[in-house]
Amino acid sequence: MLMNANRAKRLGLSRKGSIAGFGVANDASHITAPDKNGSGLIKAMSRAMKVANIENDAITGISAHGTGTIHNDLMELTAFRIVFSDRCPPIYSVKGCIGHTFGAAGGIEVALANKALLEQTIPPTVGFSDPEKGAEGLVSSKPVSIKGDYLLVTNSGFGGINAAIILKRG
Repeated sequence: MLMNANRAKRLGLSRKGSIAGFGVANDASHITAPDKNGSGLIKAMSRAMKVANIENDAITGISAHGTGTIHNDLMELTAFRIVFSDRCPPIYSVKGCIGHTFGAAGGIEVALANKALLEQTIPPTVGFSDPEKGAEGLVSSKPVSIKGDYLLVTNSGFGGINAAIILKRG
């Protein structure tokens, strides 16, 4: 559940995490496909890090949109490689396990990412067995231990919309 920090304190609830930053951008490339160079996602991630006032090396893991389609997955890998260079953190997607929940995807993925950040474990990408070129060593079908306080959640939707949320542990 998300709520204002003051309200949580008033109710005596402990803080499990918070939204440290967010960014939204539209690449306006195609009605259903994102721009293959990742321009919208790159802008959304950059804006989220600026709002969170952190550098890319603070991100300990990425919850990708991860639809399992060649076009979208390659676009995401391109964007992640540009933003994170050679230090790309581990990447996972939950869609292989729960399917694409359309409008609910972002909310579900933020909740699961917060749990992953609390447990310091990137969940496995279910059904992942044959990595696209560039995904080798970044995406795993097994859980991966992490250490850090920030996790990035990304989504890309119809009409060219791209969103990024940075979660902070605790």
